[in-house]
Amino acid sequence: MAIIASWNRSGSKVALVLFYGTKLSELLLFAKNSKGIFEAVELAEPDPVDLYHRRTNKTIPQPGDGFSVNAVGPWLDENTVSLVSGEAKQTANPDQYTYIFAPFKAHIEGKNAKISEIHLIGPLSDKEGRGFERKWGDRYFSAHD
Repeated sequence: MAIIASWNRSGSKVALVLFYGTKLSELLLFAKNSKGIFEAVELAEPDPVDLYHRRTNKTIPQPGDGFSVNAVGPWLDENTVSLVSGEAKQTANPDQYTYIFAPFKAHIEGKNAKISEIHLIGPLSDKEGRGFERKWGDRYFSAHD
């Protein structure tokens, strides 16, 4: 298991990507309550594959395996963080993947996060997907050096 954390300026809120092995990761938000204890914040992040289907009425074929490509980003203010929900789907070539990303903003209000500014990026090739990760910031996507 590995974790990437992005803290707000005051240290009262944190966005995490929790990696379960090499294929599955999860976005989590936590905020301090009035007693100074961190509590989970409800986050209903967008599903990039479903978003692609709803916007284009197309599907992304997946002949093989896939993995999640989630990322935390910088905090825009004390309550708003940039996040990415992403998926990589294996193509007919087992060494290549199609990437699809849904960057969005999460604004924490109490125990809930209000989602806004959802964008759809993709489908992208391996090279384009890695380019998006580099542009966003590799440190937000990978817990490894």
